[in-house]
Amino acid sequence: MRRQRFKAGEIIEARDALGVMASGMVSLSRRSVIMEMLQIGDVFNEARAMFGRAGGYRVRAEEDCEVCFLPASAIRQVPLLRWTLLEIMGRRNFADVLPFRPRKKAQAAARLRGAAPDLAAVAGS
Repeated sequence: MRRQRFKAGEIIEARDALGVMASGMVSLSRRSVIMEMLQIGDVFNEARAMFGRAGGYRVRAEEDCEVCFLPASAIRQVPLLRWTLLEIMGRRNFADVLPFRPRKKAQAAARLRGAAPDLAAVAGS
């Protein structure tokens, strides 16, 4: 594990590791839209750490912060951690399907209804 400090405004590259917030705050953005704000204990770069593929979002330090990087090789050896990271990854990917804008929620639910009826119920249609 390695720890690294970042100044506000810096873009954080986790490479082949899971980023765990030790202090401060970062934002995850996709297509210039902030998807999530992460604080102490939150993680990022789960897709690359588990599968070697980019998660599709940019990580930016919103304030001075410190991040612990856990090597992907260590992450892949802990089944419970892998399961938790899969849940996080699914939630972040699902955020693209169900935008938080109310007028588009019905459209997203309709798309889900055709693909997976159980998910449409979760979407609140």
